[in-house]
Order: sequence, then structure tokens, then C-alpha cells
Amino acid sequence: MWFLSRDVSCVAIITSVLVSIAFGADSKKPSLRIIPIGDSITWGYGSSDGNGYRLRLRKLLSDNSVTYLGHWHSGSMSNNNNEGYSGLEISDIETYVKGNGTLGEDPNLILILAGTNDINLDHNASTAPERLGSLIDLVTAACPDATVIVSEITSIWGVDQQERVDAFNAALPGIVAKRNGSSLLNKHVLALNMTSYVTANDLFDGLHPTDVGYQKMAEGWMNGIMQVAERGWLNVSISEDKNDGSGSRTNLSGILMFLAFFWVLMIWS
Repeated sequence: MWFLSRDVSCVAIITSVLVSIAFGADSKKPSLRIIPIGDSITWGYGSSDGNGYRLRLRKLLSDNSVTYLGHWHSGSMSNNNNEGYSGLEISDIETYVKGNGTLGEDPNLILILAGTNDINLDHNASTAPERLGSLIDLVTAACPDATVIVSEITSIWGVDQQERVDAFNAALPGIVAKRNGSSLLNKHVLALNMTSYVTANDLFDGLHPTDVGYQKMAEGWMNGIMQVAERGWLNVSISEDKNDGSGSRTNLSGILMFLAFFWVLMIWS
């Protein structure tokens, strides 16, 4: 009887281990705490579900535990937090972000897409890159351990508007490079080429993306996240979910191991 008890205990332990291997342990998924910062595009204006790019990005990141942080809530998704301020320019966004406490919620990744309203309305457009730099300085000072990805703004319909967009985006790499200079080596800031993902054809009103445009924007953000992960700037490992996070996925080899063990156990009995 002692041998039987011992063997049953061994079987229980081994079975538990194999089940864990087969089906994984979600509690061990790397954690991303993301603050999306910007204007109405970050808020998700014009998307049919109100989620903008955020739901699609979360699905692409479903191998990780993702928590969005922010003062605002928009969209049909759960955890729809964001720092998207519709109609506001960079300086106003900075003021709100500075005062609402979100930067104190321990983010490890901050996504910034700001400047569309400054450029569209031509409110001191020539100095908008410097104001963007000020916003970057705010978040890196408040969250020194976080990685920051700063996106180009997307196209705006109109010849004059697009010229201002191009000038603003051309200044972005230099603005970011200053933040990664010799005196700020601990700052991890990446400039993201979003215009290679979202074009003027992906807008529904000349300013905001269509649903397809928002999906492409999520792909752009995902590319940026993969870049910073490859550079070792995130304290988590990142892998893209090719299945868009739909359905459950299992470890096939683990399942086969479990079935083989079960079969041996049946013969042994």
C-alpha cells in the first residue's frame, strides 16, 4: 500500500507539471503598462467602436499582459484608459498630463502621438517640434524607467497642411536624438515613422483615420515596440501574436507529452 500511495503521488505531481506545460501559465506573461498620449486620434475619434488603435494593438500584444493607463475612457473595449485629449494642442496636452497623476501609475511604455492640431490649425507650427520636445521631457523626467515611443503625425488633407506635416515630421528624429544624447543616456526614446503605415488614403475626414487606418496605426506601434524590445529598452520580452489574440493557444508538444504519459499509465495499471 505504501508503494501504491507513493506511485499515486508521483503520478499526481507529474500530471500537474505536464498539464502546466501543455496549457501554459497566464500569470507569468510579461506585463506592459502603457500610457497612450495624444489628441483625438489617441482617443479613437471616428473609429466605429471608439477604440482607435488601442484594441488592435492589445490583440497584437496578447502574448503579454497589457494594461492601458490614462485619465480618459473611450471605446467599447475593457480597460479603455488613455490620455487622448480631443482638439488640444501639444502644450495643452502637456498641462493635463502633468496634472492628472497618470504619470505616477508606474508605466513602462509611453506612446506619444501629438501635434496634429498645432499643425492643422497652423498655431505656431514652426515651433511645434520644440513643444513636442517639452512634452517628451515631462514624461521622461516623471517616468525615468519607462520607454517612450514618439510617432510622426499622420497626413492632413490640403497642400499647405501637408507641407506643415512634412516639416514637423522631418524635425522629429532630431528632437528625439537630443533626448538620447550623452547627458541623458538613461533615456530611451524612439522616433516612429508612422507615415509609412497610415497614408492620406486612410483618413475619413482629412484628419482622422478610418477603421482600416487605425488598424494600420496599431501595426505601426507594434513595429516600434518590437524595435525597442530588440534594443533591450523594455524589461519584458515581446512577441507578436500572429493570430491577433483570438482563441486559446496551447503548447502542442506539452499536450503530446501528457497524452503519452497517460497512455503509459493506462498500460502500467
